[in-house]
Amino acid sequence: MRDHTTDLDAYAAAFEALTPQNLASDLGPFYAEQAYFEDPFNQVYGWEAIEAIFEHMFHTVHHPKFDVLTRALNGDTAFLEWQFTFFDRQYQGHKIYGTSKVVFDAQGRVLSHVDYWDTGLYIYQKVPVLGAIIRWINRKLRPAK
Repeated sequence: MRDHTTDLDAYAAAFEALTPQNLASDLGPFYAEQAYFEDPFNQVYGWEAIEAIFEHMFHTVHHPKFDVLTRALNGDTAFLEWQFTFFDRQYQGHKIYGTSKVVFDAQGRVLSHVDYWDTGLYIYQKVPVLGAIIRWINRKLRPAK
């Protein structure tokens, strides 16, 4: 069995240095031909679809940046804890904390990348009206004091 420590380190470094200019050249080679990518808004297979997600990110937010905070590896499965920072269209700064489960194949390519992060906390609670409803639901689900 291959030790994926170097694969994981290189993959994390590619995410931290990701720009629109190096997206295809630096991130694309990490993915297996039919790699699966999932985040709260997308479930896709293959590099072209994965690339389209990141191109969309670069078109819709300003100065997006991933920082990998911690990483863990067990066999061919890795977990990355990350912080994603960006500015919205009004140039307000945002931070999202999440985790990615990454599975490597025998050649060290990414077979699967699944992101886990709280869309309710980081997105939906900030939407007018919807945010008030979600905060109200959250209060109802908390234990009474």
